[in-house]
Amino acid sequence: MEKNLLLPKFMKLPNILAVISLREDKNMKVYHETGKDMKALINRRKFLNKLGMPENKVVSAKSIHGDNVEIVLNEDCGSYISETDGLITNQKNVYLSITVADCLPFIIFEPLKETICLIHWICTYCRSDKYFSFRRDKSKPVQAMMVIAGMPREVKVWSM
Repeated sequence: MEKNLLLPKFMKLPNILAVISLREDKNMKVYHETGKDMKALINRRKFLNKLGMPENKVVSAKSIHGDNVEIVLNEDCGSYISETDGLITNQKNVYLSITVADCLPFIIFEPLKETICLIHWICTYCRSDKYFSFRRDKSKPVQAMMVIAGMPREVKVWSM
């Protein structure tokens, strides 16, 4: 695997593979519309193969520029979860995937319970009044993390 795909902050953590695609990996946004998806699906398959990641173990978010976070279970593997901008899991051998363009990807990891959350963070250029916040009383990602991991003592956060 190419070095620049790996995210250094997460390289030392066991059981975590945190990567980001490069421009040369081409478009992987799946629109769920006839005709637009074929090239993206081929590019996505190539990217996952390069990582040694089985497609049937990947769960992807179909982002809507909202603030919804979905809890992912093993039975969700191989699927796309509609109308969400966050995925969270503590399940082993489940790969979470989000697609971003002009928004920011965030990874939140709680090492004690090995809980990970991917977020498609809305940037200032997007036209939406919904956004994620990290205030404990208002943050859907933090609330979801608390549901799965309890009160996190240590959390690692990464973004571009």
